[in-house]
This record gives sequence, C-alpha cells and structure tokens, in this order.
Amino acid sequence: MLQVNLLPWRSIQQRRRQRLRVWHMMLFIVLTVVLMSLWSAFAWHALRREQSNLLMLSGSQTQLTLQLKKVSDATQQLHELLRVAREREQRRIKSLGYLALLTSIARHIPDNLWLTELIDEPDGRILLRGESAVYPAVMAFAQILKDDALFSEVRVFDIQRLPAQSLRFVLQIRLAKQPSAL
Repeated sequence: MLQVNLLPWRSIQQRRRQRLRVWHMMLFIVLTVVLMSLWSAFAWHALRREQSNLLMLSGSQTQLTLQLKKVSDATQQLHELLRVAREREQRRIKSLGYLALLTSIARHIPDNLWLTELIDEPDGRILLRGESAVYPAVMAFAQILKDDALFSEVRVFDIQRLPAQSLRFVLQIRLAKQPSAL
C-alpha cells in the first residue's frame, strides 16, 4: 500500500482555515467599527440638530416671555387708565350733581332763609344747615326741594329755636341718580 504523507496538505488546510477565521474576524471588527462610526456620526448629527432646536426654542421662549411681559404691562396700564377714567367720570357726575344742587337751591331758597353749611356724607346724603327767621320758610323750602326731581329724599332733620328769635335747621337730602348725559 501506498502511504501518502497528508501532513503538508493538512497544515496548508489548517493555515487556510486560520486565515479565513482571521479574515472573518477582521471583517467583523471592521464592520463593527464602521457601523459604530456611522451610528456615532448619526447620533452626533441628531444631537447637533436637537441642540439647534433647543437654542431656537429657548430664543422663542425668551421672545414670548418678553412679549407676554409687555402685554401684561400694557394690560395693567390699561386697567389703571380705565380706573382713572372711571374716577374722573364719577367726579364729573358728582360735580354736575353739586352744580345742579346749588342751582336748584339758589333758585328756590326763600329770602328769609340762609344756608350756613353744606356737608357731604360718605353714604351719599347731603346735610344742609342754615338759619331762618320764620318756621314756615323752612317748611316751604323743604317742600320745594321734595317736589324737585333732582332729589330722591328730602327730610327735615332738626329745627332748633335760637335765643335771637331765629331758627336753626338741618335738612337731609339725597340726590337722585343723574343720567350720565349731563
């Protein structure tokens, strides 16, 4: 029988398999490195894009915050101006009411009656203090004021006789609600 030495052939096959394994391992390592590099590049690009978006959003937030503050300040200023306008309108209406009151009193006051004091109460009542020589003049003046549509309430609050044969009186009146078109 013929004996063949297969040892060189086996060693060649073994080296080929070893090279193939090394080549496969190198290919795996290279593919892993390439894939990791691609993943890293994509992640870096996505991170940059997110940072850019975050910067843009924070800039927008800052602008919106400033605009919101401006709107809030403008709203507050508007409320303040409206409050001042309401107060001015109330003062104007009250002044027109006082003007109408004084005009009505001047038109209707009898000759023998003197008003000495006009007191504005916080609840909207007005006290008229004065003196007169005769009692019927005080009552007539109170009745004339009651008949006037300018007043919603007229009351003789107090009448006192003074030592000098005159009377001191207090009338309590309340102005009727005035239309704002005065």
